[in-house]
Amino acid sequence: MKIALFSDIHGNREALQEVIDFIKAQSPDRCIFLGDAVGYGPDPGPVLDLILKLDPFCLAGNHDWAVLKKIGLENFNQWAEKALLWTRPRLKPRHLDQLSRFSLVLKEPGFSAVHGSFDSPADFFYILSRADAKRNFSFMPSDICFVAHTHCPGIFIEHKNAVSYTGDRYFYLKKNSRYIINVGSVGQPRDRDSRACICLYDTGKRIVTMHRLRYNVEKTAGKIIRAGLPEFLAERLFVGC
Repeated sequence: MKIALFSDIHGNREALQEVIDFIKAQSPDRCIFLGDAVGYGPDPGPVLDLILKLDPFCLAGNHDWAVLKKIGLENFNQWAEKALLWTRPRLKPRHLDQLSRFSLVLKEPGFSAVHGSFDSPADFFYILSRADAKRNFSFMPSDICFVAHTHCPGIFIEHKNAVSYTGDRYFYLKKNSRYIINVGSVGQPRDRDSRACICLYDTGKRIVTMHRLRYNVEKTAGKIIRAGLPEFLAERLFVGC
């Protein structure tokens, strides 16, 4: 089975459209969205409409929950807070209903997925370091766990109680190890690569591949400025940070 996994679109319609075109060309058996459809970007409604047409299994991110007022804004930085306050009134009832249906976790026989981490999914903790990963391995319901939230693709590997990390874009998952796989970000990458990121997982071959796709950054940035959102949110798209 081939599975497409993507996350952190953040209202970036142009990046999402490139990812959708790529997904359709790959013809995966299944699609999984790992959260944060909205926030930061200028097209929250159109992004949710595109996700609905693609019909993936959807997980909730912290920005999705913040728009629904399931969590407060006190833990968001100033740019994120302004963008969330801008986003809320621009979503229609159908969009809010769609967001409310997003799940917190996905547990399958061969793998699991969550936006932040499995130790406390509703708190949306980050897995940023090997120490974070080591703690989270003890909470994982399966040997392979897909996450997002940091906007940086990469893989933490637990083998014989030691934890390592790789940023390899093509990786074979061995059966005697455990993995936390970050699928990166579609709409706001933060690994110094401005291209949208999408992950493909071949369950039979046990191969994970990260793909980077160029999109019209200038168009998205222009929309952000015209919408009156913070200019920083436009500038960061060009450098991937």
